[in-house]
Amino acid sequence: MHKQSLNIIYLTQVDITKHYSGAIHIKEVVNLLLLEGFNVTLLARKIGDFQKEHPGFTGIEVGEIIDNRAFSYLVYQLRLFVEALKILLRMKQKRTILYVRSEIAMISHIILHFLIRIPYFLELNCWPFRDIQNEMKVSILALWVIKQYIGLSIRNSRRIICVTDEIRKRLKDIYGINKGVYTLHNGANIKLFKPLQSQIVRKEIGLGETDFVIGFVSYFQYYNDVEIAVKAVSILREKIQNLKLLLVGAWAQQSHKKKIEGVISKTIEKNVVLVGEVPYERVNKYISAFDIAISTFSIDVGDGSVMKVQEYLACGKPVIASNISSLTFVEEIGAGKLIPIGDLKTFVETITALERSRLKLKRMGNKGREYVIQNYSWEIVVKRLIKIISS
Repeated sequence: MHKQSLNIIYLTQVDITKHYSGAIHIKEVVNLLLLEGFNVTLLARKIGDFQKEHPGFTGIEVGEIIDNRAFSYLVYQLRLFVEALKILLRMKQKRTILYVRSEIAMISHIILHFLIRIPYFLELNCWPFRDIQNEMKVSILALWVIKQYIGLSIRNSRRIICVTDEIRKRLKDIYGINKGVYTLHNGANIKLFKPLQSQIVRKEIGLGETDFVIGFVSYFQYYNDVEIAVKAVSILREKIQNLKLLLVGAWAQQSHKKKIEGVISKTIEKNVVLVGEVPYERVNKYISAFDIAISTFSIDVGDGSVMKVQEYLACGKPVIASNISSLTFVEEIGAGKLIPIGDLKTFVETITALERSRLKLKRMGNKGREYVIQNYSWEIVVKRLIKIISS
């Protein structure tokens, strides 16, 4: 199939005007698909200026989902179905596929598939049951229905793209599906995320040249273990001079943020900086100010995206991460250290040891950047995706 004649209708519930990983992922992939000559139509919650920045690209704003209510999701799916159907009828389905960023409530693609036999490709960015199992209280019957629906969606997909090996493993273990399933990790924008001079960026964002900076960048969810880093500061400030902990990003739940603010005692309030959300184009400056970047979790989310860690590495920063399946590569390539989930003692010991060996930190950072350049730039990732959807 020639890529120039392939029409891709990209379906998602994501608001791509936001700065969290899901929105960045979509924009990077769509942009590179357009550059490769594909005809892409994106149906998303919000599009913003992305359409203006990409002449010839078609973007359709489907509308908001209010307060994450079930009824709002159903209305959104109905709108998504109608908009996609109109496009498909206009295109007469010639060389057209649906590319679906799968969420629990995504049902429009299944209806379209059975109604007009349109092929679809499914992208799984986390295990579908994770948030249901950890956050939502649903009945056994509801869980059974969801499992059947997900099975239906998976079995009728032309190809399945998983962002981690753990998702692929669970598909095989639970649904017995292995054929047509691919692992395609998220990438990093290596032109944007690159090493910058630490002294310059630190001055720009208000840090001292001699500060030892531990940094955590995320769209903070309930499973991001920020508390372990804050508690570590209480211990480490006696061992490391001019210690700073930077927490960069918005918070998905304000209750989570308030809990962390409650852990920050008066003795360490000068050591911990809640930066908040910053424009995506400036995130690299904050990462470049770090001595060590961290990615810690309170539960095993080995099925989740590693995009932020790829961006740390692209900036040449060593990483301390929770020992979960999706992050084992950090230690394997010599770009950082892994610690058991929730192990404060090991976390403190690891930072203390690395702070005493700045040369080791530099070597780790160099290995990480080289690894991302050779394997996980967005250009490399999208070329792999093209092979999957063009086969």
